[in-house]
Amino acid sequence: MLALLGAGPAFGAETTAAPPALIEQIKHPASWFEWGGDFRWRHEYMDNGITVNRDLPQNIQSYQRYRARIWGQASLRTNFLFKTRLAAEPRLFFEPYPTYSSGLDWGEGVIDNLYFQWSRPASLPVVFKVGRQDVFLGNGWLMADGTPLDGSRTYFVDAARATVSWDAANTTADLFYIDHGAWNDRWLPPINHLRKPWVEQDERGAAVWLANRSLPDMELDGFFFYKHDYHPVRPAPAGSKGDLYTIGPRIVWDAGGPWQCRVEGAFQWGEKNGNDVEAYGANARLTYRFNDPWKNQVWLAYEHLSGDDPSTSKNEEFDLLWGRWPRWSELYIYSVFLETRPSQISNLNRLGPGWQCSPAPWLTTSLEYAALFADQEAPAVSALRPQIFSRRGDFRGHFLRGAIKCRFNKHWSGHLWGEVVFPGDFYTTREPLTFLRAQMMFVF
Repeated sequence: MLALLGAGPAFGAETTAAPPALIEQIKHPASWFEWGGDFRWRHEYMDNGITVNRDLPQNIQSYQRYRARIWGQASLRTNFLFKTRLAAEPRLFFEPYPTYSSGLDWGEGVIDNLYFQWSRPASLPVVFKVGRQDVFLGNGWLMADGTPLDGSRTYFVDAARATVSWDAANTTADLFYIDHGAWNDRWLPPINHLRKPWVEQDERGAAVWLANRSLPDMELDGFFFYKHDYHPVRPAPAGSKGDLYTIGPRIVWDAGGPWQCRVEGAFQWGEKNGNDVEAYGANARLTYRFNDPWKNQVWLAYEHLSGDDPSTSKNEEFDLLWGRWPRWSELYIYSVFLETRPSQISNLNRLGPGWQCSPAPWLTTSLEYAALFADQEAPAVSALRPQIFSRRGDFRGHFLRGAIKCRFNKHWSGHLWGEVVFPGDFYTTREPLTFLRAQMMFVF
């Protein structure tokens, strides 16, 4: 079995079935061209994760995901790069799913990266990147995934980005213009002409991300996001219309010793679906690293996302913008669908510890707990779904996560992942929510 995985005499050794020189020659057929790809297999199982009530239909989901991607990039000049990537993820369903019957769903193939990059034109300290591209800012709190409706098959946004460097002040500025469509054929056609939305509305926006590294052991960032939602796929709450403005700082302190601390906060205002918005968010984590052979570390995390107070005319619900991805939970991003939209977590206070260690170079294991509270115990949607929301408490429940990750060699990796939520008095029922996943991934 280990030989098939490419492992040598020692488990997890960095060896391959073919000589590294031959692999590099295959991947670099010309000095100006490089290509590669990956394949990811997942089996995911959820019980009560979407319904939060076992008496409702489709409370169990069990399916496999087969994501394949291939990419290529050409260096047309020393400072000019063109890159594209194709992706597809058929799914095989063993239990009913909200939008599919059991069986194989081939889905559609998509061009999930296609951009030009121009570095230092006329020796200016700027890099331009224009087209379909992946963008991950900071820890991905507000910018990480522009296509939340297709899960982790794609992450991109359609955008133009300029990164300006000010070396004398150890500062960079990332400037963005975003023009992102709800439908998969907005800018580039899907490969098999199957038309689907990957976000609930068309989106335009602008962003500024300032990063200063002039202080020892400190990362000082500041950000501003403008997001314009229009042309919803379906009326609210599925899609939205409006203009949101979000501003805030991010600070990371890491002196290289045992302690690391990061904190970010944001104030959000504007208009959404006809209501004025005034919302707040904060995200922090304090980590202690033991610096022992097993690389043990523990942390305490806290997050606050304000919820809408139904007694006011304003909308106080914090919007995660382009940050709708499983930052801390693969399970709860589905459970909040009953309140807002998939991955649109808000109305939350999350507090809890975590632990991680690497007993071997190829193995990492981690555990995490969080107590989950609602900022508002009775969101507006709760009156429409009394079978889900009790309207009598603000304790969402106890969250537990465990994961084992293995990296067998430079090509093969995998993991086992499990989560459970024990609901609190925020919900009507108390049956646990569970999520299990097994994954194998090959990278070429």
